[in-house]
Amino acid sequence: MKRQEITFEDGQGELHIEVHTNPMGQETGIRRQMNRDFTEVFQKKISVQIENTEIWTMEPTDHLLFLILHAFKHFMAGGLGIRQALDICLFCKRYQEEINWEYISDSLENVEGEKFFTDMLYIGNKYLGFDFKIHRERNCPDDLLEDMLTGGVFGNTTQTERTACSMTFAAVDSREKYSTASAVVRAIFPTMRFMRERNPELVEKPWLLPIFWMKRWRRFIRYNKENGGGLARESIRTSQKRIELLKKYGLI
Repeated sequence: MKRQEITFEDGQGELHIEVHTNPMGQETGIRRQMNRDFTEVFQKKISVQIENTEIWTMEPTDHLLFLILHAFKHFMAGGLGIRQALDICLFCKRYQEEINWEYISDSLENVEGEKFFTDMLYIGNKYLGFDFKIHRERNCPDDLLEDMLTGGVFGNTTQTERTACSMTFAAVDSREKYSTASAVVRAIFPTMRFMRERNPELVEKPWLLPIFWMKRWRRFIRYNKENGGGLARESIRTSQKRIELLKKYGLI
């Protein structure tokens, strides 16, 4: 099993490159489904000139879908920032005549992402100065905006949010089987698939899974102590708030 992300640095802190072996990760069923939309991106790639340098990139429809699903992926875990909404709106404005909107709509409906994208466009119109024609009724864009403004870039600015992310992630993965207790258990005992994404040693040595669980627990105990002993309680509260928002989008 390949890692989803491989990072290269120049050793001087000036250049940081992330190579993604798949676009959205493999930890959950919905992420694996998202990846299926990008199986032909290399065949459809286009060339653009940036400062007299040829850059190969995705064609506009695939590129927009990636921007939306990448934001959607983070929304389902820890959250996302207003910058990602702006990226999506700017791209829509620049390439609106070249994008296959029917394909975008069909792809988003397959992963319950249409409401999310519609609310992104409403936020763009109401708060960011855009003027998109929106053909769907908004869902809860103001709730989404509040989540973006309070969650930082990816919803993990504090240790409480990072811990809550594990429970939210588990809730989305279990979906109709969700309960607070089950999400907590999944956060304490993540699945092998989830752990392999973060600990590639488990691919060849799966029997080490309990050891990596214990490492997670040790980190949690340390963070809990550093946060005054209330990390679990605050993380559950934060996770429950995000889960209520995810329910409004039909994700749980």
